[in-house]
Amino acid sequence: MTEDLIYEHFISVADNSPIPVIIYNNTFVTNIDISVDTLVKLAHHENIRGVKDTDNIKLANMANQTKDLNFSVFAGSAGYLLSGLLVGCAGGINALSAVLGGPICELYDLAKAGKWEEAMKLQHRLVKPDVTVRNVLLMKEMGVPGVRAAMELYGYYGGRSRRPLPAALKPGGAEKIKQVLTEAGFLVPGVRAAMELYGYYGGRSRRPLPAALKPGGAEKIKQVLTEAGFL
Repeated sequence: MTEDLIYEHFISVADNSPIPVIIYNNTFVTNIDISVDTLVKLAHHENIRGVKDTDNIKLANMANQTKDLNFSVFAGSAGYLLSGLLVGCAGGINALSAVLGGPICELYDLAKAGKWEEAMKLQHRLVKPDVTVRNVLLMKEMGVPGVRAAMELYGYYGGRSRRPLPAALKPGGAEKIKQVLTEAGFLVPGVRAAMELYGYYGGRSRRPLPAALKPGGAEKIKQVLTEAGFL
């Protein structure tokens, strides 16, 4: 696959597409790496508006060379979203956003507000979940069903994966996801119970999470919030 063929392919797609095109350059999956020179040439097409790239080193180069065009560069992983924003990326397109959309949007807002120290701390917390989603869930162990299962932990609708992907995880898969997210501080058991203490509707958690806390759980939450002066 030559660079000329890649260029001609995307030009043909852009010429015939009724909507703007964003290129996805993912060398790890396709085993094809589109060069910066080719991507910059493609960026001059009026119907090609951006690229999602998974090569952290190339992001700065592309962002710099296309900064005066109607073209946006997106970091392909939440694990290096902050560094991407620092070198001129417009944002990020990543799998972790399907699960931790709130914290990732918070990271973006902190960076745009120039609150770099706060943004760095949040970025560090996002690295482990991001590595897990990309390397364990998507690419090696669980695939797309793993991401869907993680979404279910937050009350989103993950749903079933299409064939040939498996409809459900292997035994223990959901527990492993829950452990990783909990250790990173993004899945806190008892949040729904804490909401109820403030008069909000916490409701029941979806499976595989338990519908109710263990005996004494609500009392422990109440004690912690009271001692901190929030209840």
